[in-house]
Amino acid sequence: MIAKLPHERIAVTLSICVPLIALQLSLPESESLKALPRAVFVEIPEGNPVPKLSATSFKDSRGDWSIQINATHFQFTEICNAFATQANIGHAHVHLNGEKIGTAFTPIFPLGTLKPGVHKIYVTLQAQDHRTIASRDGVVSTEFDLVIPEHQTHKDQLRLKAF
Repeated sequence: MIAKLPHERIAVTLSICVPLIALQLSLPESESLKALPRAVFVEIPEGNPVPKLSATSFKDSRGDWSIQINATHFQFTEICNAFATQANIGHAHVHLNGEKIGTAFTPIFPLGTLKPGVHKIYVTLQAQDHRTIASRDGVVSTEFDLVIPEHQTHKDQLRLKAF
């Protein structure tokens, strides 16, 4: 039954809101809030080298685009482990124009064919347990613009005609 009268709507709203307000008021006292960031981020321990990250793009012989992820003090692996303790082993998340498009388990990540224009590439390092790697300076990440010109080369035009 849907509340139609104003006093019925108020009663329904209060029955939903009061428990939520009580929960919110009790949260600042909760110890679980201190662990919340650890559920999302793994911080490089002080004194350990912080991974450095950069990335470049290249076009392969077929005309597809890829990125080369350059990471120091970091080791790529395909092994995911919810109980991993090392923050310098894992994979990378690759975002294209604000949307996550995949996971890089190796330093080379294929983007495929891209339309002409400016494409924003954003890469973050992830630990084996999928948490984002961070340091006191913030998330270990890199970003750059990949510009695909409107003009195609003669080789690109021949490749397109071949299909």
